Amino acid sequence: MSHYDFNHFVRELEAHLPAAHRQEQSVQIVAGAMQKLLSNEHLLSSEFIQSLQLGQTDGQVYHSPNLDFVVQVFGWPVGVETPIHDHETWGVMGIYAQQLEIREYDLVPTAQVGSFDLRQKAHYRAGRGAISYLLSPQDEIHHISNPGPDYAISIHIYGNPIRGYHQFDPEAGQIKRVEA
Repeated sequence: MSHYDFNHFVRELEAHLPAAHRQEQSVQIVAGAMQKLLSNEHLLSSEFIQSLQLGQTDGQVYHSPNLDFVVQVFGWPVGVETPIHDHETWGVMGIYAQQLEIREYDLVPTAQVGSFDLRQKAHYRAGRGAISYLLSPQDEIHHISNPGPDYAISIHIYGNPIRGYHQFDPEAGQIKRVEA
């Protein structure tokens, strides 16, 4: 059993992220620490999980006062899914419990001004311990869902607090800016 917890995790990130000069380096540092974090099967208390399931917490467990990164835990009831969206920052996601289905997209310009197409470049199920990442702006458009059969939990680290993002409607070919 691992005793690596959120305190160890954020201390490691606070110590090593300042040396990262590119998003790719930040993601590599976070993914290495995330691997250790996910090895702790008792990381989240039953009380925290229950408050997540009941919608009594936003799941934010840390916001770095110096580096501005955010650590957030998300609960995913069966059947829940996000719209196709981006985050306007790099991010790392680790699956803590069960599995999620992830689709990643490339934005493809069209001849019509203000319109677009999306090309799906990846589609996979990620189970406990899996880690995925986003690089902004080139690799960050995605869709996440919980196909079931159980409640899933994921841990996300964002390079900056999410102040806004884009939702993509491929059927209408429209992009909508959403303020967080």
